[in-house]
Amino acid sequence: MPYLADVNVWVNAVSGVQRSFDKANQWLEQRTDGEVMFCHFTMLALLRLLTNLHAMRGFPLDARQAWEVYERLRDDPRTGFLEEPETLETELGRLLPARALRGADWTDYYLAAFALSSGCTLVTFDRGFDRFTGLKLHLLA
Repeated sequence: MPYLADVNVWVNAVSGVQRSFDKANQWLEQRTDGEVMFCHFTMLALLRLLTNLHAMRGFPLDARQAWEVYERLRDDPRTGFLEEPETLETELGRLLPARALRGADWTDYYLAAFALSSGCTLVTFDRGFDRFTGLKLHLLA
């Protein structure tokens, strides 16, 4: 079963924040080859957060260091990369509510649509994803 890992899983796996670090890495250690997926969005979000002063608690990486972290994760046989499914936009349109969304909500809807249209289970620390009917979800929190 493929898992689409939310960026919070990747950041916690490499950040060293003890409680979340342990949960993310324990979950990753239990995975098999090609089971945990990146997509372009999660790759870019990881790179952005690794180079962010606040997100990295005062110790951001430079661009090259962040890329090396990503490459190490991608070189792990347990990880893979998914291109956007053809049905992603249709699924995203189907999920959208008839109300305004806050900025951060858009990324949640995108990841939910990506997971649904690619047949993945979304793994995350974010309990807010339980609002998506039909989404296969694995919460680490």
